[in-house]
Amino acid sequence: MKPKRLSKLCIRSLAASLLSHSSLNLQNMPNDLLQAIIAEYLKQCRELKRIFVLNPFMVPSLLTLNLKHVGISSALQQLHKCPNIRQLKLKDCWRVTDQDVQSISLYAKNLEVLELSHMEGIKRTSLLEVVRKCGHIHTLGLSKFPKLDDDTVIRVAGLLRNVLEAVDLSDCEELGDGAMIAISKCRNLKSLIISRCQRVTDEGIRKVLKGCKKLSRLLVDDTHTTDKSFDLAEFPPISVLGLSFTSITGFALEKVAKFCGSTLTVLYMAKCNHVTPEAMEVLCSRCSYLEFLNISGSFASAINAVAPFIAQLQNLRTLKVAFSAMNDETVQTIVSSCHLLQYFDVGNSDLLRCPHIESQNLEELCMRDSSNLVNPTIVCPQLKTLDLPTSKALNQMTIICPKLSRLSINCNFLQNAQIQCQSLESLTLPNCNLSSDVLSRICQECPNLAKLNVSHNQSLSRVSLQSIKLEALTASRCTNLSSLDLDCPLLSTIDISKCPQLDDDGWRPVVQKCKDLISIFVSLYPSC
Repeated sequence: MKPKRLSKLCIRSLAASLLSHSSLNLQNMPNDLLQAIIAEYLKQCRELKRIFVLNPFMVPSLLTLNLKHVGISSALQQLHKCPNIRQLKLKDCWRVTDQDVQSISLYAKNLEVLELSHMEGIKRTSLLEVVRKCGHIHTLGLSKFPKLDDDTVIRVAGLLRNVLEAVDLSDCEELGDGAMIAISKCRNLKSLIISRCQRVTDEGIRKVLKGCKKLSRLLVDDTHTTDKSFDLAEFPPISVLGLSFTSITGFALEKVAKFCGSTLTVLYMAKCNHVTPEAMEVLCSRCSYLEFLNISGSFASAINAVAPFIAQLQNLRTLKVAFSAMNDETVQTIVSSCHLLQYFDVGNSDLLRCPHIESQNLEELCMRDSSNLVNPTIVCPQLKTLDLPTSKALNQMTIICPKLSRLSINCNFLQNAQIQCQSLESLTLPNCNLSSDVLSRICQECPNLAKLNVSHNQSLSRVSLQSIKLEALTASRCTNLSSLDLDCPLLSTIDISKCPQLDDDGWRPVVQKCKDLISIFVSLYPSC
């Protein structure tokens, strides 16, 4: 057994032991291994809907505690056992009380990173007490903190003015420009997130841009931001900028291009309906280091005019252009020009019909809900994730992706398909009306297939498969299926229910051939 695999098994076993309330001494365990056990234990708690018991992990070597979406028992009152803890992140952790939060101020005075996001029932006074006692906090996460108001943020900013570098205030609906004025006095601030803070106006954002000279990350998505926020003589060279669902126009974008041209790497600009293709041309020509771009829903039919400008971005790795009228030629232009592109989302594009996508670096491709797709050709040796639409028009395809592990196709009639995916483990082809020959050819080209679903295929009369890896086959509701010829030694589960043409002589030989068969679902009554 490989050491890496053994390590994972040990971690899983240790976490399971803790769940069963077994005695386990973690006193001398290194922090990195401790973090791995905590992560696995947290995963198992979520799966089993169990409460996270903190006590076993309260040891001196603990430096980081990151818990999300879980209940905590015996909570944080054991923090005195962890004098070296530097990072404490709690998000949506129920059962945490004000008394627990106050324990942070008593026992974690060297804390540098604190997150208390989505924590119902925590009072603002408890937050202030922690900030007052833990004066080294440079990163503060307060997303959706209950009833967080300007006065509280003013006090927090005053206490941490010289050390605060990053703050997340997203979804704090009561915050306004008073909080922004206080934040603008934190001269070392590098990151500010105020997404969905609807009371913040242009004036508040202008104050931040003027005061925080080191600011490199600013997310103001879904706020009342307009061009006035960026109508300044200068502002910091931002590298990550979120402007999605705002009312900016080309004026703001050109300002960003002017002051952040050499630094901007990430831009969120979904549903910015007032930005013109001309402004995008300026942005793309000046921001050559851009690696992540989300313009989903921003240009509609004008997206095809914007594509040549996007094609100039030679460092682009992630592109999201969903909900647009992108056509085949535009897709091919971008893929062939942006050689480093790894993630490409062109979902909800009704003009996509027969795109030819060939890329050496693309790892994820999304074309969901592109309902007019007819015959795509996808040749991507590094592709690992492919999201295809449910398309009535789809009848042919060529997919040559040796690293793809999962594939699902749902259409009315798949007349011809060339699928060469040597690493494919799971293939779902319901409602495709596949012929028996097409199915056999597909399975031959996917030698590592472990799960195959061909349910609801009315054109399928026989299933003839030879595979040394196949473990599960679903062929239910194939009303014309009458013959099974399976040479699959590892097959353990087969579902051929509601196939009225398949009699005893059709399926019983499978039981004799497949010695590992554990479950077989058979029903001759399609109305059941």
